[in-house]
Amino acid sequence: MAEVAASIIAFIQLTDKVIRVCSYFIANAKDAPRDMVIITSEVTSLRAILSCLHQDDLHPRTAEALPTLFASSGPIQACYKSIAALERLLPKIPDDATRKMSFNLSDLAWALKESQVRKLLAEITLHKSTLLLALTGDLMQVLSIAQREKPRRHLANFGSLGANSKMSRQVLSELSTH
Repeated sequence: MAEVAASIIAFIQLTDKVIRVCSYFIANAKDAPRDMVIITSEVTSLRAILSCLHQDDLHPRTAEALPTLFASSGPIQACYKSIAALERLLPKIPDDATRKMSFNLSDLAWALKESQVRKLLAEITLHKSTLLLALTGDLMQVLSIAQREKPRRHLANFGSLGANSKMSRQVLSELSTH
């Protein structure tokens, strides 16, 4: 499980880097490509999903599935490869010495690779959907447990209130069979 946690942390760091680069160019370049905004949105939502997978309070069945999601042919590794490829297409943030220089077209030349960027975004969205499905399964497990526990708790409370009467025993009997 420590390997999974380390992989999630590394993946979150990569998403943070992509978000930082896109945000920098959106804020500092006039007419930054719209793709930068889309990339920022997609990668930010992916980061939120990864943060949820990093939680310690996942249902045990979901936690058991994490190694499968992180397998070399699994969706998380495929998504990581897509994000890494996207990160390589992005321009680099200028260092402090050149930060004051204005941008030129070569700084945003990656935008000429628009078809590659869109293909990678489509892959990321597909993988993100798979991860959301895993989180939905986790939520369903938790809700299922809560739903099973709630009637028992109410039945116990009802029984303690008036278990001596014939009618309450009959209602309790009927409720416990449903």
